[in-house]
Amino acid sequence: MPDQIHKKNNRSKSPQAACDSRQLETEPDFNFRLFVDGLSDLVCLHEPDGAYVWVSPSVRRILGYEPSDLIGRDPYDLFHPEDAVRIRESTHDPALSGQGHIFVRYRIRHRDGHYVWLESLTQPHLDDDGNVFRLQTSSRDISEQKRIEQALRESEERYRAVINSLAEGVLVHGSDGRITACNPSACQILGVAEEHLIGVELSDALWNAVDEHGREIPRDRHPTTITLESGEACRDVVMGLKLPNTRDRVWIAINTQPFDRSDAHVVVASFRDITAWRETRRELDLLAKVFEASSEAILITDANRNVIALNHSFTQLTGYTLEDLQGKSSALLRAGDEPPEFYEAIWESLETRGFWRGETWNRGKNGNEYPVWLSFTAVRNDEGDITHYISICTDITEQHTRREQQQFLATHDPLTGLANRTVAYDRIEMEIRRCQRNSHSFAVLFVDLDGFKSINDRHGHRVGDILLRKVARRIQKRVRASDTVSRLGGDEFIVVLTDITHIQDAHKIARTLVKRLAEPYRISDLELTIGASIGISKFPELGTEAETLIHAADLAMYDAKATPERAVAIAPYG
Repeated sequence: MPDQIHKKNNRSKSPQAACDSRQLETEPDFNFRLFVDGLSDLVCLHEPDGAYVWVSPSVRRILGYEPSDLIGRDPYDLFHPEDAVRIRESTHDPALSGQGHIFVRYRIRHRDGHYVWLESLTQPHLDDDGNVFRLQTSSRDISEQKRIEQALRESEERYRAVINSLAEGVLVHGSDGRITACNPSACQILGVAEEHLIGVELSDALWNAVDEHGREIPRDRHPTTITLESGEACRDVVMGLKLPNTRDRVWIAINTQPFDRSDAHVVVASFRDITAWRETRRELDLLAKVFEASSEAILITDANRNVIALNHSFTQLTGYTLEDLQGKSSALLRAGDEPPEFYEAIWESLETRGFWRGETWNRGKNGNEYPVWLSFTAVRNDEGDITHYISICTDITEQHTRREQQQFLATHDPLTGLANRTVAYDRIEMEIRRCQRNSHSFAVLFVDLDGFKSINDRHGHRVGDILLRKVARRIQKRVRASDTVSRLGGDEFIVVLTDITHIQDAHKIARTLVKRLAEPYRISDLELTIGASIGISKFPELGTEAETLIHAADLAMYDAKATPERAVAIAPYG
């Protein structure tokens, strides 16, 4: 098909026209070369079958070839094998049919063998009969842009943001500063048709150019003016331009380069639209500020669970800085008390459900362990692979302490710290079941203080409370660790003595308690003495229920109180 088109084109022209056409193919007109030589793009002219006819000098920089190296060569020999078919179907064939303004991205082999990414615009050249006799491609090296796009995708995964890399616009300014040529991307970015750009100055007040801080850019400080007047290039100057007929402003990063010829002095300006990037950057800056200012401790790891970021609250909570943990496993924060199955369950939940929440313990840099409420989230990419983990950690030491206190108060006497009535009954029931299984026995002591009420009435509740706490400590010191001491209320106490085979063993312990409790108590400048009456009941002789055993010991205590010289009484067997 290309050969047929080419032959048809030649037949349709006169010999003189064919000669002129060949001259045009090999010697582009001055304006064309002036425009092209100033561009960073690679511009090529091709036969309909694709063979190179003319190549701009930028080929040296972009692909490493001399222009003459490519003349007559088939570009399909240089295309990446994976891109060749796509180029023919999406670009070459449509261009041969007369379709223009075709963009395509592809890889082409550099002189040294590596592949360079190009973005090309293909345009057909038509003869007077409307037949295609030449193809023109304008290409720019987007290898760096491809690398940036990859970096931006990775940045998006970390901070949930998208930074787009956009095609560059190109403007050629004459020596008077007016635009003499432009490319389609420039029109698209600036929102102006080509006919309305030609002859306009980008430094004109109608654009209302401002710098990145919103300050107006004077004409003499505009990048194109600086380059025209000084001949010095400007790089990545950020500026905002007001779009015509709107209140919108487009933000661009512009580069200006002088281009000198013997009969011309021009400036080539290339720029990219960074409006979306600026907005994304503001969002990222906001997210970064939220991340850093959050009162919650936040830790981010990669897919291998190695630390890559943390915020100030995390440092305050753990003592670790990013320098301490970066690249290290987050496992070093574990307190070490949880079994391996606990952490296996966390990772399984993250893999299957994408999150895990629960209470655990962490270890700070100083070695202290503390309870935390941990919220773990897995971050996945578009392919569904986990790329990062985010953990939000809340210190719940205060809540944990309060809960422990509530649990303690539910089972203990708040004044003395002894077990309360509920625990006393529970412990006796447990002992009953244990002794029934093992054929053992135990005893219950019911202790009532003598003379406490008069001290409490005379010296007040503060002294009475202190006295009760001292009594509790004396009882605890005179029994074994396996025994249970509890306060029923007022000045009454219960002691559960485990593994008592003979009732006399319990009687001996009770006599020791009576003697110890009768010793003087020093409270401030007071020296106080009290007595104690103790009743004893024994399992299983006196019953097989807690209530029965306590009641029997209570009655025996009253017997002991009736005969002060005894102070201890054993409940009679039934």
